[in-house]
Amino acid sequence: MGRFAVAKDSRISTLTLFKRLMALAVKPIVEDKYSYMIAEIDSKLLKVMKVLGFGTRQIGKSINYLTSETVPICSSKRGVKGFFSRYGELCKAA
Repeated sequence: MGRFAVAKDSRISTLTLFKRLMALAVKPIVEDKYSYMIAEIDSKLLKVMKVLGFGTRQIGKSINYLTSETVPICSSKRGVKGFFSRYGELCKAA
């Protein structure tokens, strides 16, 4: 997932939008028997994801990319399910 912006007069909170986008992004992983998530992610966002219930494992050295630390990670279906069990209902249309 890249960066996103939300209009100030929007009726949806940016945190809710973020959770919804993440739930939609990992839904195919949860639904498939053998899926894994592999990503490079900003270290600050990784901390947020852990608080939200993602279980991840670092798979390489972090690098500074575009002025922020970027960390290569992976997560099994089980690691993603912690988040998805809490926020998967956000995949449904509002």
